[in-house]
Amino acid sequence: MLRSKKSVGFRVVIFAFIFGLVLPFTTSCQRSEESKPDNTGGGYLTDGQVIDSVELLNAAPKDGSAAKELDLEVVKKMKNLEGSSRWIQAAADANDVTKKTEGREEPGACEQFNCQIGININEKNTPTLVKLLTKVDVDGGKVSETAKKKYMLPRPFVTTDYKEVCSPHTQESLSKNGAYPSGHTTAGWLWGLTLAKVDPENASRIMERARQYGESRLVCNVHWLTDVQGGRDLASAVFADLQQSKDFQADVEKAAQEVKETRGKAETVKKNWATTLEITKKFAKEHPENETAKKVAELLEPLKEWSCEKEVEALAVDINSYIGRQ
Repeated sequence: MLRSKKSVGFRVVIFAFIFGLVLPFTTSCQRSEESKPDNTGGGYLTDGQVIDSVELLNAAPKDGSAAKELDLEVVKKMKNLEGSSRWIQAAADANDVTKKTEGREEPGACEQFNCQIGININEKNTPTLVKLLTKVDVDGGKVSETAKKKYMLPRPFVTTDYKEVCSPHTQESLSKNGAYPSGHTTAGWLWGLTLAKVDPENASRIMERARQYGESRLVCNVHWLTDVQGGRDLASAVFADLQQSKDFQADVEKAAQEVKETRGKAETVKKNWATTLEITKKFAKEHPENETAKKVAELLEPLKEWSCEKEVEALAVDINSYIGRQ
């Protein structure tokens, strides 16, 4: 049974208490909207603890409303970023691949925060942390799916004149999946909050990256601003409820120790950015009629030489300022 909560404001106080700082609030590891976590179990929260996202969130904006007009305006402005380094990074953020490391399979998104946390997050170095991030993703997925199915809000590339996306291999499946709220943003914000608790010394950098991860969905033209804000709100609500889970708290403590031990190894921090390019090239080759896929594959060539330094440079674009919001 879903649990109803109308307000998430009190959760901001909880986060400030947990981290000892005020985090930005707007509203495994890397996942895709079409490759959702197993909603039948596997997380920390029981079915009775799952919040009803339809009750929690405002209704999806209607045509002609101020919120909808802002959504449309943001889409127009995001179009100007196509082909830029920020757009390339957004494509990398959309990577939904489960990769193999030394014969083991692990979600490609676990490494999205490597540059910010300063270690290589994987099952070899940090098995508990990978488990932690994967399980909270399941909890976030349980919450977001209810609203997605309720509203089935079409995505920007479906209803506007701007049809380009940075991940053409996901376009068909995303067109059949509701946009509101953003599953990627829910996952990214939830990972950020969790990692900030595991590694409070890097909390500000982690949460900045979590915000950027959600904003990449705007840059990719697969989500509206409303979707991203809703995803953050949901993640915040789920994270507040996770504080009541003894298993979650125990895994956070174990993961924190793993991070300290891994950081002591002084490994070179790296990420598999080129995987996104490989996926897009393969899709373009298999679908020669898809001109967008061919174009995107060419634009993503710089990912061959991507690095933490390149990522930081690309993410320096302030999306809020870019779209005229302070």
